[in-house]
Amino acid sequence: SVDMDFDAYELVIAPGLPIIDDAFVEKCEQSRATFVFGPRSGAKTHEFGYPGNLPPGPLQRIAPLRVLSVETLRPDCIEGLSWNGKKYDSLIWREELDAPDADVLARYEDNSPAIVRYQRVIYIGTLTTTAFLNDFLGQLCGDLGVVTHHFATDVRVQQRGDLMFAFNYSGREEKLPLDDDAEILLGNRRLGPHDVTVWKRKLPA
Repeated sequence: SVDMDFDAYELVIAPGLPIIDDAFVEKCEQSRATFVFGPRSGAKTHEFGYPGNLPPGPLQRIAPLRVLSVETLRPDCIEGLSWNGKKYDSLIWREELDAPDADVLARYEDNSPAIVRYQRVIYIGTLTTTAFLNDFLGQLCGDLGVVTHHFATDVRVQQRGDLMFAFNYSGREEKLPLDDDAEILLGNRRLGPHDVTVWKRKLPA
């Protein structure tokens, strides 16, 4: 939620946040977290109009880039995306970015910027593949010291205080990557179809 406190987070990922206001940007400025914004972020005003200064609108206070144009791609029209010496795919939605003074993290086939960074703010200007997101976000988490766990596609995990909840929305059993000494309060580490497991998270001392 844009209204929550970001102070406890090292990394905040907003895959799609089309309406961004000044109050949210101010919270981002005051936070020490790293922020990742997906395509179409800041693309609309509260009246569902187009920002006069172009997207990402108010986000330009902390990431002074502009989306000059957008292109929708047919499923069979796949563009290249280069990052970290590897080739990935740019799919379905692709933005032309004007990003002066940004660190360009990834580029399209024509060498134009696809993903840019301004200090603690990263903007992704395209839809892409799960493989890329796993690699890109995995490396970012590693750089920030954020521990990651890989869950099955249909498993959703939520945290409430020191309690962790895993929900299996699939029709097959899934194994949870829990520590051997995890304190399981409900269910078990083998999460049955349409089942839930609750365990207690060890909070830092």
